[in-house]
Amino acid sequence: MADMFSRRDGAVAWAVRSIYGRIVVTRTDLREGDVDADEVFGVPESGTGWNYAMVDVPDEMPDGWRASWKKTLGVEWRHESLLRQPAVIGGWWLRVRWRTITLLAMVPPLLITMLHESRRRRRSKRHRETAALAAVQAPGA
Repeated sequence: MADMFSRRDGAVAWAVRSIYGRIVVTRTDLREGDVDADEVFGVPESGTGWNYAMVDVPDEMPDGWRASWKKTLGVEWRHESLLRQPAVIGGWWLRVRWRTITLLAMVPPLLITMLHESRRRRRSKRHRETAALAAVQAPGA
């Protein structure tokens, strides 16, 4: 099963899918006024807002993502539609691995933690230097 959110505004359809460990975002441009546009898989009727569906998918499928630095990084974008039907005239898609999303989501907390630790060390060092200077300058020392 795969989760899919989709919407259609006139001749433009959007979809967000979670499938095979990836998030796939697509924009599909449809031929304006084409009666076949309502028959395109994953494209809801126009003006219905965002729709959610669980879609059956095979347990295993050949991986169309060829080995490359993009696959290793876990992000790829193409200016072409994933759908090949007469009513489709263009679009684009972006796929991102969940692993990449997870790693990117970990970066801000790690940076914040490192920043706080750096500030704590500087304050501690400044405190030690101030205390040492006060001890040297203290009368009768």
